[in-house]
Amino acid sequence: MASASMECEVCDEAFNSDNRKPLCLTCGHTFCYSCIARLLNVSAPKNCPKCRKKILQRINQVPVVYALIPSENKVGQSDVRSQSEAPCTQHKKALDYLCMDCMELTCFRCIGGTHAAHRIESLDDLLQEDEAVDARTKVRTTLLGKLENASNVVSISDGLLGLVEDLIILKTDLEGQKDSLLAQKVSAEQDLHAWDASVTGFDKTKKKKRQECRAILSRLKLKPEKIQKIPEFKALFDAASMKCDSLECNGGGSAVQRPRRQRQ
Repeated sequence: MASASMECEVCDEAFNSDNRKPLCLTCGHTFCYSCIARLLNVSAPKNCPKCRKKILQRINQVPVVYALIPSENKVGQSDVRSQSEAPCTQHKKALDYLCMDCMELTCFRCIGGTHAAHRIESLDDLLQEDEAVDARTKVRTTLLGKLENASNVVSISDGLLGLVEDLIILKTDLEGQKDSLLAQKVSAEQDLHAWDASVTGFDKTKKKKRQECRAILSRLKLKPEKIQKIPEFKALFDAASMKCDSLECNGGGSAVQRPRRQRQ
């Protein structure tokens, strides 16, 4: 195996037995389940993030490297260390304070530097029931906002999935109409060929040529059948564009109403 790290080299998260379980690609490089799943879900060419070799496997075909999954105790220790004990990246000091203006953890040295003019609360005060009540309320309000944004994103993604389902139905309808459209194309090609050959058709009588000419000219004003579902395609694409704009803004926004398909 080309990679024996206990962490995914894409997201830098420790391997575990859940969404971060280590999966080994055919090239020998190992990444977590979540990163490989996201990679295989895109429409672009799928290549190993490290060696760029093409990935031909499906997500359920990529083997799990159980040897890289830590024991339950090690997983707990790793999660605590990576999430709550990580020091300040600038000063390498413990993040024991919360900047109420930026809503981010800071160390003691950051208080006198980047966050010198900001309101600071210590984590110990935040944990005291009779201390920093306003600060705890603001943290809770921030969490509620985060939850609302996440809920909006889920709602928008559900709407996008619904639009995709409608597009698949429209695709089936269009494929059904395609036979008729192809028949019109073949008829026009045959008429063009017959018209070009009408003058040089020495083996045909004048009466026969006249009949064929009249038949071609009678179809001359017939316009090709239009694609019936174009308005519905446009409505679905417009709705999908609005939903994508909502996702790009701030991960939320009001859900866009899904257009109703016309029934024939």
